[in-house]
Amino acid sequence: MDVNKIGNQIKKIRKEKGLSQAELAEKVGVSDKTISKWETGIALPNLMDVRLLCDALDIRIDNLLSQENNSKLIKKNNLFWLVVGIVCCFLLSILLLKTVNPKIEAYSIKSENENFILNGIALNLPTKDVLFINDIIDKDNLLSNIEIVNYEVILKKDQQTLYQKQLIENTNPLSSSKSLASIVSHLTIYLEKEKLFFQNDESKFTLIVKYENQNEQISELTIDIALKEITDE
Repeated sequence: MDVNKIGNQIKKIRKEKGLSQAELAEKVGVSDKTISKWETGIALPNLMDVRLLCDALDIRIDNLLSQENNSKLIKKNNLFWLVVGIVCCFLLSILLLKTVNPKIEAYSIKSENENFILNGIALNLPTKDVLFINDIIDKDNLLSNIEIVNYEVILKKDQQTLYQKQLIENTNPLSSSKSLASIVSHLTIYLEKEKLFFQNDESKFTLIVKYENQNEQISELTIDIALKEITDE
């Protein structure tokens, strides 16, 4: 992996998004000096920072590993395994977080109904709370067969709205249609500390995804999710 090429790609995408180093640093939760080190090739982001960085820039991991002319930093047959390796290592690092830093609490996210199973990880970090949805088992391809061009994400506890990312009726819809399953399985939700939602060792929430299909019809997917603390036992 070419450190300088990765750094140049971070810098290029950051500027395309109209972000300063300080603004990107705030979104990722690091210092602007750290962003500068990444962009100049002095250092590389760790596994957790890669996920946070991609979410802050609204890109996928493979976009971070691509050049402007779409040439790959590595061959296609290796890129798949690289992404798989990053995701697996990321999940493993999450499970070890409580041992590394006792101030960080990790929770498993799970939702299961007759049509699909949703899995993820939630972190209670010193400055914010983060939910990562990283896997969905679409039993009958119900969500995989729904192509959408826009969506909105809402997280609620009881009747209180904790998070809302609105894209519907916005001027920035998806550049191309994507399956509802691909959107749901790559959700990342940030909550500021004043909206702390970890109140006990098992909390329940409602995740709502409103989506617009190619026929401009708006529908809603409601998912009840449960968070359970990952203990050392």
